[in-house]
Amino acid sequence: MDDDDAGVPAWILCNDLLIKLKNELANEAILAAEREIKEGRMDVKGSVITQPDRQSEGENLLFVVNNLIGERDGIHERYDPYIKELQDNPSKFDSKTAQRIESLRKFLLAVDEIYTLMHYSGVMGAWADDASMQVREKDPSAILEKTLASGHERAEAALFVLSLKSFAKEGILSDTERRMLERAAGHATGSSERSPGS
Repeated sequence: MDDDDAGVPAWILCNDLLIKLKNELANEAILAAEREIKEGRMDVKGSVITQPDRQSEGENLLFVVNNLIGERDGIHERYDPYIKELQDNPSKFDSKTAQRIESLRKFLLAVDEIYTLMHYSGVMGAWADDASMQVREKDPSAILEKTLASGHERAEAALFVLSLKSFAKEGILSDTERRMLERAAGHATGSSERSPGS
């Protein structure tokens, strides 16, 4: 949001910002899944890619991401005991088994990261829907503040986005957008910084 946005209705500016954040968070989740595949901590079997283009690969990774989210609780139930056992009794394991469990721990952290990214992507999508209803409001910041208050996880999602080093590095948010989100999150009351679902 800059000088080029003069004359654009405030609700459109907010909707564009929140949809951008929704999509960027989903992209981060896909990149996290791709990283796990490259590191060999996750294997995708039985998937069919009919064309070797990026779109097909992206769709396949989104499918993987959605499956991971659906299986997150089960994955933790299966593997958390091994990690706890290694932490409690490290001498019980040989080095090869300990390395495998450590790799598993990194995978579980990635699953939680993917879950959090996709969760906040959904929060941003719902927030965008509410912002698009504020057609009479002239101030984009006021729209963000007003609509943030109607969803208890929105302040949490805004703070999460503002904390992402990858977003800062890639310049996902303009200075104006960053200030607007900071202002909206700062006006929120009772926001929590814990991860969703924990």
